[in-house]
Amino acid sequence: MNSAVSDLADYKKTLKSSGGGGTYDPMEVRVAKLEAELHSIDRRLDGIDRRLDRIEDKIPSKWDMAQVIFYVVGALMAAAIFGPRLLGLISAAT
Repeated sequence: MNSAVSDLADYKKTLKSSGGGGTYDPMEVRVAKLEAELHSIDRRLDGIDRRLDRIEDKIPSKWDMAQVIFYVVGALMAAAIFGPRLLGLISAAT
């Protein structure tokens, strides 16, 4: 029990008596470390954002996909409409 009381007394010595902040280590140092980490995180997020922008540029948009579908459907309709006529012309010519 004596060591527990001694540990508690030692802990109380490291605390400030008023003004907040917890222990004797200055709060400015801790805040500076947090700000440095924040800048590091910001740089990482900016890098991720740039990579996502490049990926987004490579992915076809909905309009690009609609154009592909339009051309495919148009080609199929042209083949359905004009295919038999062209075959008839070719077979009549031979």
